[in-house]
Amino acid sequence: MRVSCSTICLGGRSLADALREIRAAGYAAVDVSCTQIEEAFGPGEDAARGLAELQSRHALMISSVTGAPLAAESAKDMASGVQYACRHLRLARRMGLTSISLPAGHRKRQDFDVLLAALREVASYAARLGMQIHLANRRDSRIEQLEDLRHALGALARDTVQIAADCGEFHCAAVNPCHVFREFSGRVGLIRLSDHIGRRLVQAGHGETNIPAVVEMAARSGYDGWLVVSGEVPPGEDPVSFLRASREFLEQLVAGLSSSR
Repeated sequence: MRVSCSTICLGGRSLADALREIRAAGYAAVDVSCTQIEEAFGPGEDAARGLAELQSRHALMISSVTGAPLAAESAKDMASGVQYACRHLRLARRMGLTSISLPAGHRKRQDFDVLLAALREVASYAARLGMQIHLANRRDSRIEQLEDLRHALGALARDTVQIAADCGEFHCAAVNPCHVFREFSGRVGLIRLSDHIGRRLVQAGHGETNIPAVVEMAARSGYDGWLVVSGEVPPGEDPVSFLRASREFLEQLVAGLSSSR
């Protein structure tokens, strides 16, 4: 497993400034939203080229990207969301990636059948590009609880749709992230990590989320992908110091797992 950092940790920063601070915190890889890339460089080839230049400047690789949520609440609204997601798939492919994380819409407003229909269309397009969808959980979204994952994954092909498990979001939704790895072993494509006391974000290793148990359970389930530090740095904290400490905590966990095998 390797450690990356999401630009979501530096909300309000420009993409260039976020990458600079993530590199200053000692990360070699970064997780970026497609929307953020397009806001910085526009859509299409310009977005991929612009990001590549920033990567080169800051000596960072791209671990993963997140597309716009599949948030349509009715069938008549679905087409535009699917087109947006497919555009982000193409962007990710230009960047050399083979997967993209996609969140769902609001839990109380999105019909599950509409979400599934959109996912089937986007997953079919992803397969034609040789890519996968990583379905992302978020508190208050249509994919929040374990039963939501059971419903969605039971209706979608294993080889095209996996889980982007956001352990901090699971914690805030009163879901034990370890249960995800027990139940969906082999179907987690990406892990995002943040630590919390209640719903308040704190430095990794200082909160109520049992991150060591999560990382160990992920390893036991066969996961060997990215661990993405996520969650916006709290006000009053020095971002570089905060993110560096989280990186060092996770890297020590990973090193400990490796030495114990």
